[in-house]
Formats: sequence, C-alpha cells, structure tokens
Amino acid sequence: MKFTTFKLKLHSIFIYLVLFAICVFISGYFLDYSFTNSGLFVRICNAFKIPVVNADYRAWFVLLFTTFLLLVNIFTILVIKRFAEKKGKTLSDNRYFAISLVASIGLFLLMIQIDILSLLPFRVDYFKNAMIFLGSSYLFGFFLFIAISIILSLIYLFLKKVIQDSLNHKTSIIDKELDLNEGEDNSMQTKEEVFPGLCYIDSIYENKQTEDIVDSNINLKDFVSRFRLYLAQEEKLYFDETILREFVAGMASSHLIILEGLSGTGKSSLARHISTFIGEQSYFESVQASWHDNTSILGYYNDFSKKYKETEFLKRLYEFTYRPNDINIMVLDEVNISRIEYYFADFLSILEYPSDLWKVKIMELPFGFVAPNHLEHGFVKIGVNTWFIGTANKDDSTYTITDKVYDRAISISFNSMNIPFEVNEEIKPLHISYQYLEKLFDDAKSNENYKLTNKDIEDFQKITGYIYDTFDIAFGNRVWNQIITFVPVFIACGGTKLEALDFLLARKYLYKIQGRYESYIKPGILNLKNMINNIYGNDNFKQTNKLLDNIVRKL
Repeated sequence: MKFTTFKLKLHSIFIYLVLFAICVFISGYFLDYSFTNSGLFVRICNAFKIPVVNADYRAWFVLLFTTFLLLVNIFTILVIKRFAEKKGKTLSDNRYFAISLVASIGLFLLMIQIDILSLLPFRVDYFKNAMIFLGSSYLFGFFLFIAISIILSLIYLFLKKVIQDSLNHKTSIIDKELDLNEGEDNSMQTKEEVFPGLCYIDSIYENKQTEDIVDSNINLKDFVSRFRLYLAQEEKLYFDETILREFVAGMASSHLIILEGLSGTGKSSLARHISTFIGEQSYFESVQASWHDNTSILGYYNDFSKKYKETEFLKRLYEFTYRPNDINIMVLDEVNISRIEYYFADFLSILEYPSDLWKVKIMELPFGFVAPNHLEHGFVKIGVNTWFIGTANKDDSTYTITDKVYDRAISISFNSMNIPFEVNEEIKPLHISYQYLEKLFDDAKSNENYKLTNKDIEDFQKITGYIYDTFDIAFGNRVWNQIITFVPVFIACGGTKLEALDFLLARKYLYKIQGRYESYIKPGILNLKNMINNIYGNDNFKQTNKLLDNIVRKL
C-alpha cells in the first residue's frame, strides 16, 4: 500500500516537472528573437529592460540539457528517499543524505560539462547569450507555470463541484429508495428472521409432549449424603457435609448463590455437578471483564443485520420456559471479574419480586410484530425452577462484591480442601424434578421441629440488635425471610439449628464488619464474641468465632 502511494506521488511530481519544463521551453520560444521579434514576451522584456537574445542552437542545447538533468536530479532524490523509507530511515539520515548529495553534485558537474561542450568553440558572447536565454526562459517559465497551475486548479475545482453535486443528487435519490426498501423490509420481517434461535426452540418444544419425570424417593438428608459420595466417586472432590447442607439450604432460601474463596477449592466443580447429580446438564458461562451491562448476557438487537444477537444465556432461559418440571442451574464462573451489579442488575431487582413477575425485557417490539411463542411483549420469563450460581475468587484481579448482592444471595465460603475418603458403593445420579425438590423444601419448612422457636428468635435478635447498636449495621425483612427458610431446610439436610444460625450470623451479618479495621471497634467485637458464647456456648458458632478472631487479629 505504501509503495503504491509513493508511486502515485512520484507520478504527480513528474507530471508537474514535465509541465514546468514545457513552460520553460514555451518561454524560450517566445524569448528567442529569431522566432518572434514582436511577441508578447519580447514586449514584456523590453518594458522591464530584460535582454532579449537571438538564441542559436548552442543556447537551445544548454536549455535542453539543463532542464533534462534538473528533472533527473529531482527524480533521483525522490527515489533515494523511497529506499530510505523502506529501511525505516529518512533522507536526513547521514547515509542517504550523502548519497543524495553525491548524486546531485555528479549531475550538476555533468550538466556543466555538457553545457560547456554545447558552447564549443568557447566564446564569451556565446556564453553570455546562452546564460541570458537560460535565465530568462526559467524566469518566464516559472510565472507561466504558476498561471497555468492556477487555471487548471480552478477548472478542477469547478468540475469537482459539478460532479459532486451530481453524485449527491443521485445519492439522495438512492438513499430515499433504500429508506423505502428498508421500511418494506422492516414490515416484512418475521420472528424467524429476528429471533432464529428462540424460534428454533419453539419448533422443538411446540408439539413435544412433556415427559413425566420419575421423582426419586429420597429425603434432603439422603440427598446431601449421596451428593457428597457422588462428587467423591465421579470427580474426586471431597467436601464436608456442612458445605453441601449450606448449599442445598441456600437453594431453598434464594435463587442466587455465591460460592467464594480460594482458587482450586472446588467451587466451579460443585456448581457444575449439582446438575449432573439430579439428571440435568448445567449451563456454564465464564464472565468476561468487558461485561458492563445486561447486553453481555441477554444480547441486543443489531440495527444493521436486523437480527437480535441471541446469547446462549438467553436461549437457556427461554428453553426452560418449556421445561417447568426440570431444574435449571445456570453457573456464572468468576462472577466478580466484572461488576455483577452492572451486567446482572436486572436479575438482582427482579428476584425480589413475586415469582410470577420474574421476567426481563430484552427489547421493545414494534407494533404488530409476531414474537416467538414465549416472548411476551419483549419480555423473557425467568422460571422459578432456575437458580443462578456464581463463583468468586478473591484476588487483585476481581472486584469486591457489594452489600446489594450479598443481601440478596446466599454466599458460601470455600477456604480449604477436605480430607479424601473412600466410597464403598456405586452412586448413580438421581432424576429429580423441580416440583419434588420444592416439596422437600416445603416439608422441611412446615416441620415444627425444624422451625425457630420464640426463644431462638429472641436470642438471635439480641445478637443482631447489639450489632446494629454497636456497628450501625441494619438488615431488612429480606434477610430475615431467608433465615426462616434456611434454618429448617438446613436441619432437614442433617445439620443442627446452631450450625445454621452460626452460618447465617457469619455470612449474612458479620461480613459487613470484615472491611472495617478501625481500632475503636475492637471492644465491640470482643463484647459481641462474649455475648455469643454466653448465649450459645463456647464450643458452638465456630464460623462466627473464627471470623471475629480474624477481625481482632487484623486490628
């Protein structure tokens, strides 16, 4: 490309030089008294007292060879400049400057030599006559060149304007035609053209009979135990049952779960294989640092292609509107590599509503547009059978998860790997429906033995009240509703009431204190620890005590 551009430049320069040479020779013609003794140039010369000569063939030879060698000299310098640029240098570089200087001097000496030879036999009057003719021709040639250049430029600009006006007129007509055609195209667009992926899902499930799912005759405690053995058998992942109880109880309490902690502790694997264990296939999406709004996961309408850019995330949500009996696990890996409050904002808000209002708007549909079957007024529904599970590492490459997310989610900490153990039986995946899982949750919540008693509520509120009074940290009804659901389901999974309250106090209340390391809060932390131990005993609330000890250590 560069070489082509340079050739064009050389051609332009050469044309200008040739035009200048022609002007010089035209001037010489009119200055030569032997051709015209009363011409315009002669009159101008007489007016300005410029000598007019009767040029002979010698003077013309000098003019011819001088002009030719000047053209050659300029062209040579341009060629040298080109070679310098190819080597990444400039003409001012010592090497190429020396080459240019030597070439110019050589051509200059050659010009002098040819001029002298043209004047042989040498006489002063021959030399004087030739120099006057040469100088006058170049002087008038220069002015003639300028005049012709100006005239040609004006003609060029005039023609350019005429042509441009013509093109603009034609373009305007074409644009109007395109607009009309575009309008026709818009009116002719079908849902298959705009949403090919969603329409394909429609075609699969539209006439498909819903299969009856065989529910497993299993309770939550057995579910957790078998899931633990399954992970160890199939994936060599060894988890403490407490982690899995927190996970299952978290599913009952919120449709957004955050698994956070050290890399390599099995967060992503747990999120993946919960689906495999229940006879489904999880959706797995690696969050990108460039995600800044919901278009990253939901897609967008492309005005140029007249199609909606459908993401796999969107198609997964849409597919499960046809599968209400199946459990939909959607994993967002490294959820905090970008700000989740930006790209997941719609979902954070919507999950607060009653489940029949769980729907996200993806675009404004034009009036009269026939949308895919389950795309209602541009909204895609989020089924109650859908859970979003985010994994989060804690390092310098990630963002801090804000209180807005923690308040809505159940967060589980992964800080260490557990000791491997043997599995003495073959554990096969279950095939469990959403309805059956929800029934297990409802049974646990309705079990009077699992519910918080008035004494439990009173003791726990003493702790939370002290946290509010001392650290000015308050929580709304959302957190309390999660507690009411979490505790009975956790107990049904094989845990204890104190373990559940310990987890909730550490993960839902005290996490807000972790980033506060002012020395004045140390007495409040110590008093809180004593209060917890007095109410629940020194050997209980291990997560909470460990968290408080870490805070005191950093103070």
